[in-house]
Amino acid sequence: MLDARRTQDNIDFLQETISAGLWIRTTGEQAASVPGPTEFFVLNSSGQPVYNFADAERFMFAGEGTGVLNQNPTLQNTKVGDYLIIQDNRDNEFGIYVVDEIQVIGQPGQGDLWFIQMEVRVVNNKAFGSVNDSDHCTVRTTRPVFLLPAATAPVVSAEGYIWFKNDTHELYVSTRGDTDPEEPGVDQWVKIGPGSETYITSQYLEQRLAAIQTNQLPSNLITDSELEVRLAQINIPTIPSNLATTTYVENRISAIPPNTGPTQQDFTILTQTLTAGLNQVVANVESKATQQDVSLAVTAVDAKFDMLRSAIAEATDFDTLKARLLAVLQ
Repeated sequence: MLDARRTQDNIDFLQETISAGLWIRTTGEQAASVPGPTEFFVLNSSGQPVYNFADAERFMFAGEGTGVLNQNPTLQNTKVGDYLIIQDNRDNEFGIYVVDEIQVIGQPGQGDLWFIQMEVRVVNNKAFGSVNDSDHCTVRTTRPVFLLPAATAPVVSAEGYIWFKNDTHELYVSTRGDTDPEEPGVDQWVKIGPGSETYITSQYLEQRLAAIQTNQLPSNLITDSELEVRLAQINIPTIPSNLATTTYVENRISAIPPNTGPTQQDFTILTQTLTAGLNQVVANVESKATQQDVSLAVTAVDAKFDMLRSAIAEATDFDTLKARLLAVLQ
């Protein structure tokens, strides 16, 4: 008996047992009832009784049980996240659950009957067999610690363990157990967190992201959508339909006929006409004037002729020539 108890005590120590005791399965007369002293209900999420360990989603216990392993065993110290282990002492069938929610009914430790209701999930399909009315069951709540504090690498049997190297405050995770075959290039312990090339913690990532320096954007920038709205509001005037294009202007210029002003022949005819008129004037003067008057008139005519010839030679268009000739003849 002492050996069995010592073995059980060792198991409880190794698995971090929080509480342990004996409770009796009962169904209860109605769904709203509560279990009696040292009794418990096995229910689904709707509050209906179930009998297979794998179907259990809710347990309601009387707050204190009985048993020889612990004096006054109680579930008072159970917390969300603890493991709930129930084993039927009749045939050793069992269920292992993680506690998701806890509701305490009554006042623990006051001497009155109180109750604790737990919403649970089966852990890794570790539920086997059934539990019937009046079956005596061993109930334990445990709080496993998967973090292994040590200065040197601990020996583990599987992957997924976390080792806290307490002399350097570094974290490592096991990728295989010591009993696994050696794999070249695969380390059993891989460092995680700052300084690791493989893993980083979420806290470390948040710190790195918060430390990133970003340039302050100018306050006068506008978004794409705002730019589209502003462009749509621009009033672009309508171009008149009668404006001439550069091509149209070039075509009109090329269609203008060559200069149709007075030609050289026109200048010659004009000169001949003027000369004939002046000769007539000279003839009239000679018939009526003295020799001295004639000489003066000839000189004047010659001067006029010189001026006429100069005007004709320098003229570039008919209007200019006309003005010069009229000025000479006045």
